[in-house]
This record gives sequence, C-alpha cells and structure tokens, in this order.
Amino acid sequence: MGLFSFLKNAGAKLFKRKTTEAKTEQERIEIKEANVHELKAAVSALGIEIKDFHVDIDGGTVLVFGEVDSQANKEKVILTVGNVEDVEFVDDRMTVAVPEPEADFYEVKKEIPCPK
Repeated sequence: MGLFSFLKNAGAKLFKRKTTEAKTEQERIEIKEANVHELKAAVSALGIEIKDFHVDIDGGTVLVFGEVDSQANKEKVILTVGNVEDVEFVDDRMTVAVPEPEADFYEVKKEIPCPK
C-alpha cells in the first residue's frame, strides 16, 4: 500500500473530458463516472483477475482497491492507472493473495548540467 506519484501531463489520453470542464454538479459526477469507467476498461484489458476491484477519483488522485494473485499484477494495475494524463497520484489500497516483496520504484529526474 502506498501513494505513488506520476507525471500529471503525460500518459495515455483516456479521459475524454476533465471534471474541471463541468458546469454543474451533475455534470461533474457524470464526467467522473465516465473517467472511472475508462480506467477500469484499461485495467480490464490487462486480463488480470482482480477480486472486489474498485476505482475512485479524487481530483488528480486515483484510489484503487481489490485483491490480486501476485505483487507483479498489483504493480501492473498501479502503473496502468498512473500512466494516464491528468493522474498525478495513485493511492494503492490493493492487497496481494500471496504476499511477495515489493519492487523498488525510482523517481526519474532530469539532470541539470553543472556550470563550468
């Protein structure tokens, strides 16, 4: 479990509309539901069985819930959901049926050349 950071302005362009475009509360809800549907479809395309799978969006944070069979499949779900434009964080609330060591994630930063 944890909070994973992603580049908000990079990744797959799954969302057809942003919730900030909504003029009414009902429109905001409809856009959010459509975006959740798109995320679930992207994860479904992986072919991974997820027990009690649930996704929620809170601003630029996507919360994922459910149980998978392996740590590798959990990480695939996190990366699939996180590598979407307008997703800044993934709040991982998933569990693994047979716990394994987690992979090491590294933050990639642009190297700034030193002045000579």
